[in-house]
Amino acid sequence: MKSLLTVALGGVLSILPLHSEKVADTRFSKGRGFYDESFKETVSTKTKGATLFYTLDGSDPRDSTTSKTSKSPVAIEIDPSSREGRPLSPGVILRVFAKKEGLEPSNVDTATYLFAEKVREQSHRSPGGGWPEDHRANRQVLIYGMNKEVVENPRWKDQIVPALKAIPTMSIVSSLDNWFNSEMGLYANPRDQGKKTEIPGSLELIYPDGKKVFQVNTGIRIRGGYSVSSRNPKHSYRFFFRKEYGDADENVVQKV
Repeated sequence: MKSLLTVALGGVLSILPLHSEKVADTRFSKGRGFYDESFKETVSTKTKGATLFYTLDGSDPRDSTTSKTSKSPVAIEIDPSSREGRPLSPGVILRVFAKKEGLEPSNVDTATYLFAEKVREQSHRSPGGGWPEDHRANRQVLIYGMNKEVVENPRWKDQIVPALKAIPTMSIVSSLDNWFNSEMGLYANPRDQGKKTEIPGSLELIYPDGKKVFQVNTGIRIRGGYSVSSRNPKHSYRFFFRKEYGDADENVVQKV
């Protein structure tokens, strides 16, 4: 987008560009949602000659050491069984932005692809790829995988996948270091408060029927009273829509 300045020169109005144009937003051929099998996602931008930067581990592709590059369009394998550039988790997180010399880069778009059967089967071991190996981050307890007494129970086991798809899902994404760094990680220090605890990330609402809703870049903090105890493996979150993340109005979630 161009910002324009109107200047009067000797009675003649001139319109001067203040900023260069921006690379067109990235587009996904399939998009976020629930899937049963692995597939290739094609990502593109309308800006000719732009380069795509992307990650599969939740990190920000603008500064991540795991970021990959490709000319537009690019076909990316979405496979929950793959460890290439990602942890072995039942959801695949694709984060991407587009860049071209002389233009302002696009924002970072995030898409989460969920495989409900893989969620049901998830191991109790760490997924690797930066997730804590000993089920703890500082004193914060982490629990991987679903309760085997439930998912293997003849009464419930065939209802797990339909239940996971019975309600919408929210995907909250940030780099693993933002979550689990021993000194500054949000989840590793749940009792800390204030702006200093806020981490940049992405929030998505995902409907099982494929209904298009929203993805928004946002600031994330933990909130609560007793629930912020490190003995509690689940926490509540508060989201901040600021210009520094690209979306300064909470009503943006109604516009995407």
